[in-house]
Amino acid sequence: MARSLRQINNREATVKVKIVDTDVHPILQSLGFSPPLFWAYLAGIAEFGGGLCVLLGFLTRLAALVLAIAFVMFMVKVKWTRGFRMSQDAWAWYWALLAMVLSLLVIGPGRLALDHQIPTGL
Repeated sequence: MARSLRQINNREATVKVKIVDTDVHPILQSLGFSPPLFWAYLAGIAEFGGGLCVLLGFLTRLAALVLAIAFVMFMVKVKWTRGFRMSQDAWAWYWALLAMVLSLLVIGPGRLALDHQIPTGL
């Protein structure tokens, strides 16, 4: 009994981390991104790295610019073709996210941000 519990725990403890899901590849290819795997990695790094930088307040304006470009690309390539019907897709959510990153781009970081502690020149 103890051995079987240990085997179950070992199987549950094994976690596989995927940086880019393989299901994204055909979606990006159908949207006209070539090579799709490159764009999948670029989008993942931009969103994760940009989000982390905004969270920490490090290179905030640069991260906000990168995130704004990613949001605009997503809205143009994916959402634009489906129309503006609010019941079908949550357009308000994407416009709100874009407005948030654009406000960070224009206004800049808050007073507790790392940008004020570490001189980056940006």
